[in-house]
Amino acid sequence: MLRISKYSSNLLPIIGTIAYAFSEPDDVQKKIIIDEKYSSISTWLSEIPGVAIYDIDISRNPAFFFLTFGIMFGTLMLSACYTILYGQLYVMLKSIKSKISNKTFKKHSVAVVSTVMQNLVFVLFFLFPIFLLAIVIYSGKDASAACIIMVGVISFHSSVNTLVMCFTFPAFRHAILSVPCRLCNNQSRSITIVPPVNNVSVTVQRAKI
Repeated sequence: MLRISKYSSNLLPIIGTIAYAFSEPDDVQKKIIIDEKYSSISTWLSEIPGVAIYDIDISRNPAFFFLTFGIMFGTLMLSACYTILYGQLYVMLKSIKSKISNKTFKKHSVAVVSTVMQNLVFVLFFLFPIFLLAIVIYSGKDASAACIIMVGVISFHSSVNTLVMCFTFPAFRHAILSVPCRLCNNQSRSITIVPPVNNVSVTVQRAKI
């Protein structure tokens, strides 16, 4: 399971990126999509160079259709793999509890719990956009507003992940909170060389807070 999670974490983003690069419809399909869905501004859109239009309809853009559902399925599979992996880690940790000290066991437990909580943030922040995408696909409405919401939600992922790590991992929290103290207590030294007097050179060190 560890090997499956490792390979899937590295290969799935690469495969998804390559598939997305080839999922854009050709010029003929793009013209059909514009005429059917954006007939009021079809002339204006056709004159824009490099416009990218994707359609979830399997008859007009099958590559993007399979890519979208492939990403949704892959995300669920990857989440399931990580859930099983963390379950195995917890069982293994419980099995060696009697063989290590309480202090060491507590450190490992905190690390496992922190990792699980960080991945829960990933699941929550990506399952919501997937659920919203499924609603857009089912309803067949314009996805512009949904895309803005999804980008806004996903952009907060790193910030929330950092906050969760601060609350669940004491060593990281201590390192973050001690940064201002280290900056305040940091001392830099300036060296001043006094011109030699009677062939004697004098060096003065000044401590600056």
